[in-house]
Amino acid sequence: MNGSIRFLKNIAGLWLLQECRRAWALAGREYSYSELAEMASQARPFAAVIDPDAFLEPGGMPEKIAAFCASHGQAAPQGPRNEPHILESLALRYRQVLESLDRCSDARSRRSTSWAAARATRCSIGLWRMPRGEP
Repeated sequence: MNGSIRFLKNIAGLWLLQECRRAWALAGREYSYSELAEMASQARPFAAVIDPDAFLEPGGMPEKIAAFCASHGQAAPQGPRNEPHILESLALRYRQVLESLDRCSDARSRRSTSWAAARATRCSIGLWRMPRGEP
């Protein structure tokens, strides 16, 4: 738009935690975000790390997260007291994406006419050329 480049990268985000809250509420256990934050502050840090982008379908999120952990050789969380890995994993994913975008924007700012510089810096963003024509 107007000669600018815009980066877009979707990350699952806090939706994972919302889905867990919904599942727990359906099971008769409602937790506020304050309660979950307090529980997370008392849990062992980085007991498990998940890929937030691996969870795209709603429903049964605590079970899906437990299955992911088990399939990756990690201890499966046992209830909301052991769910802080959602926030920790999101923080790690945000950092990874920001570093990737930074590498890409740095490579592109060198004014290369192709994405060769971006590829050389392990930039994982593809280039889409939009046809010019009538709106």
